[in-house]
Parts: sequence; C-alpha cells; structure tokens
Amino acid sequence: MLSTDTWVNFPNTHPLAAYLSSTVGFGNPLLTEADAVLAIDYDMHYASPPVTPNPKAKIIHLDIDIKKKGIPLWNMRPAIQLKADSRLAIPALTKIISKN
Repeated sequence: MLSTDTWVNFPNTHPLAAYLSSTVGFGNPLLTEADAVLAIDYDMHYASPPVTPNPKAKIIHLDIDIKKKGIPLWNMRPAIQLKADSRLAIPALTKIISKN
C-alpha cells in the first residue's frame, strides 16, 4: 500500500505499507523488491513515488474507471488490467486467497 501521512482505508503503519511521509520521506523498500504490485483505484499515475518497483515486477491494476486502463504506473504498463469495483473485488479476492 502506498499512502501518505493521512490514510483512509489502509494504515501506513502496516508492515506492507510503502508510504510517503512529510517527516521521514519515502518508507519501506519492499516496493523495490516486489515481484508483483497490485494497484487498486490508483488515481495518480502521473505522480509516481520516488522509488520504483523492481523492473521485473508485474503491475496489476484494478480499477472501475476503464479510461485509466493501461496507463503506465512508474513508466511500466500493467501486466494485468482488471475492471472492477474495489468495494466488491477486494472481499472476493480475500475470500479466494484465504482458501489457499
């Protein structure tokens, strides 16, 4: 999760959070080591954070707005583009993942 000091639905203190902080700068190097990045309702493709994902990482973009489909994130085209309402998709994905 990439967030700022203010968060709405994902705490920036979570171990998987990669956050931008006005006091400490960019946190959590996991983004540079990830083999996959799930971007959910990511509205600021033009304002990528200063740290980029691993060049071999697969970008998965889940969004309800089809106009954003395929827009590069970190100058990388998404490998997988999913048109979905995150309010419904996240619980469905959680259920699927929990079974494994």
